[in-house]
Amino acid sequence: MGAEAVVLSTSAREGGVEIVALTTGDLESLQAQAAVAPVPEAGVAEATEERLRRLRAANARLASDLEATKRQLERDPAGAASPPTPARERPRGQVALELISAGFSPQAARRLVRIVGERDALPDARRKVAAVVERLLQDLIRPDDLVEAGGVFALVGPTGIGKTTTTAKLAARCVVKYGAAQVGLINSDSYRIGAQEQLLTYGRILGIQVLSVRNAVDLHAAVSRLRDKRVVLIDNTGMSQRDPRVSHQLEMLAGVSAVRTLLLLNTANRGETQDDIAAAYSSPQLAGCILTKTDEATSLAGALDVVLRRKLPIHYLSDGQRVPENLQRPEPKQIVQSLFAGRDAASPWTLDLDFAP
Repeated sequence: MGAEAVVLSTSAREGGVEIVALTTGDLESLQAQAAVAPVPEAGVAEATEERLRRLRAANARLASDLEATKRQLERDPAGAASPPTPARERPRGQVALELISAGFSPQAARRLVRIVGERDALPDARRKVAAVVERLLQDLIRPDDLVEAGGVFALVGPTGIGKTTTTAKLAARCVVKYGAAQVGLINSDSYRIGAQEQLLTYGRILGIQVLSVRNAVDLHAAVSRLRDKRVVLIDNTGMSQRDPRVSHQLEMLAGVSAVRTLLLLNTANRGETQDDIAAAYSSPQLAGCILTKTDEATSLAGALDVVLRRKLPIHYLSDGQRVPENLQRPEPKQIVQSLFAGRDAASPWTLDLDFAP
């Protein structure tokens, strides 16, 4: 069509862009035809007023659409012919992809990027989302240290999540601050081989009294016996979130009114798994969570997704095996900075919407 081409519309199609166009002469011809309502020579006598009215209305709409298209082309000829920008090339879409690749659920990513404007540059979009996550985390991170608050706390969660080591870390912090006489330990893990011996060893090193229990009656008696302690920590049997015994364990702990539970979440797990665990261990006694194995996790996004959606208070981050050094108070700004730091775009785990099998 050359210089005579007039683009009427463009739309994205698989593998390219569909363009509908006419020459200037064709456009003017259609406009002229739309000014009247021609009736075919054959059958003029049979044409009713209703048919004529509908035909005139259709021609009038066509003329209006063509005129609007012509005015748009005169105002912005380049923009009218430009194909739509794919979602992944817009800052909002790009940040959403980065959040999902980091470990956030698509649902959470969609909600977080609502604050991003269509004209925001990518760095500004990231900063906006990071600021939102930081504000949300500030509401969930408790200003009071458990060591200072005191009470009876039972550490719960699946096997291998670091309950006994975390119990020892908390106990050591208490001993440093208040002395061994102010701390008591209770072990209820009668299933795992060597579990009682491990906690007893920590108790001997720290100079803390350690009691072992097997049932609800024993637990009630042990808590009563340690009632003069500032902090009492209960190390429990680790169980899969799908183990029917989880409900029995929570019922036993709920039988002692003074006990509050602390859920340990392994940040190296998928967010979906962590959410499943949080749902299974949810109870009225749940006082918050401790995020463990942060030194092993490539991202904390999955855990953050869970705690934000469930409004689960975060008390500590555990980042290693050393007692008591590897137990930190959470800092929202540092946590959020890790979300967009060091993400490898070439990683096979990075989401790419261009993927085709």
